[in-house]
Amino acid sequence: MNFYSLPANGGGFHEEVSGNDRGFLSVNNNMSRIHITINVQPQGRQLQVCDDMMLRCSVQTDCTKGVSWQWFFNGKPLPDENGQMLIRAGITVNMQGLYHCTISCSCQAQVSVTSTKVFVGVAPPSLVANVQEFVATDKIALLIGNNTYNNNEDLQCACRDVQILSGILQKQMNFKTMAFSDLNLAEMHVALSWFYNIARKGCYCVFYFAGHGYAMNSDLYLLPTDAPQMSQINERSCINVQSLAETLQRRCQPELTVILPDTCRVNTRNGNGIRQTVPTVRGNVVFAYATINKGLAYERLSKKNSVFVEALQQRIHEARRVNDMLTSVGDDIRNLLSGGQIVEVCHTLSQHRCLTDRIVPDEVFERKDSWWREMHESPLPILFVYAGCGVKVSLQVSYLLTNSVLLEAVVVTNGCTMSCSAEFDWRTMMQTQNISMCEKDGVTALQHDENHSCEPQHSVCVSGLQKLTENLCVHLILTYVLADGKFMHKKRCQHNIKFPFVREWRRNFVRNGPQS
Repeated sequence: MNFYSLPANGGGFHEEVSGNDRGFLSVNNNMSRIHITINVQPQGRQLQVCDDMMLRCSVQTDCTKGVSWQWFFNGKPLPDENGQMLIRAGITVNMQGLYHCTISCSCQAQVSVTSTKVFVGVAPPSLVANVQEFVATDKIALLIGNNTYNNNEDLQCACRDVQILSGILQKQMNFKTMAFSDLNLAEMHVALSWFYNIARKGCYCVFYFAGHGYAMNSDLYLLPTDAPQMSQINERSCINVQSLAETLQRRCQPELTVILPDTCRVNTRNGNGIRQTVPTVRGNVVFAYATINKGLAYERLSKKNSVFVEALQQRIHEARRVNDMLTSVGDDIRNLLSGGQIVEVCHTLSQHRCLTDRIVPDEVFERKDSWWREMHESPLPILFVYAGCGVKVSLQVSYLLTNSVLLEAVVVTNGCTMSCSAEFDWRTMMQTQNISMCEKDGVTALQHDENHSCEPQHSVCVSGLQKLTENLCVHLILTYVLADGKFMHKKRCQHNIKFPFVREWRRNFVRNGPQS
């Protein structure tokens, strides 16, 4: 059996020869010198939703053969965009990003020159007229959802809530999201260190946590998956929300910070060493607690999300001042549960800032953007070719969260079989690797013990990538019947998938170690 990586564009590759800072390129092959000079560079734009976008890049060249253009968006080639001008009618929010163009000439040698990268910002129109417009240098979000606890009751919707909010923030609002499921204390500290490292002065930051919470006076503590029982909790076994916000403001100096703890705020009978302090948080900071102090936050199992997210996802993309938007979320929840859960919003916001404000990149935007995209770059599909029966199966990988991926096994060609199917040997994958798996819905967990049936799965969600030491080993089972229809055959195979995220996580985890 053979394996092939399938390029996203279905094509090959070529070496690119870059020009100098002025866009000048020459190749000396002892026969001629070929000159390509960019005389019109593309220009960045700040647009509103539904505006038309036009970028232009033209060159002067003495190439006597064809000159071709290829436009790129966030480092990836745009299909069929091969002219001097890139035109987009009715631009949408997800078209915001970095654009550039490569101009190539095939005159005796394949030579090319690349334009400058430009940023095109896209923002929805404000719902409030005649207010000052504010901008962010970038938008960063950290989301953590803990469902599975070692010593406390498991939750059902926390990971699903993170997946929903992460999708909205990333795809509709241009946030760089780092979204995790089921992190222990040491892993939460690594995730927070990533958050602090990518956040910086002038950016907008959102922190969301779904899981168990513990309150002591005005302080709220977030429980990692390895937290002790509520009666034994101390300040070293959990994360203080107020201290988190204070650290973020002090180290990164963002223009806007939004803290969204989707937890209960219950109290125990004694303090157990937890300090009763209220850190001073300065700047434009907004807290929106899912419930008031001593209150409970509820999940709606029929909706597969929490009550807080059910309301928040309807309004978080609104172009309104953040505290006003979150107050409306609280009103929606109060009406939904007839006062059974009351959202508490408190803030030090002195400006009319919205999560939908446009981005004006700073000097490190491109570097931070490149790192973030590498951490979430899905591997190319892998094509399995089975000798003897001619079946071809495509293994497709897509990110659900930063530490969670969706695996899909798709039969591309049946070959000479009467029938065939490909599914994952998920039980073996779980027994041989420190990972968790669930069905495609992202909710129904797969159990590898003998008391649970082993149903075939053509699509599975793999979470806990941060626990891998190197690669994810995927096990596939091909079941097929040949044309004679006499026997059912099975073939097993495995393949290692590399994730840049795993390599970077292990490097940071080893360097930082468990935190106290």
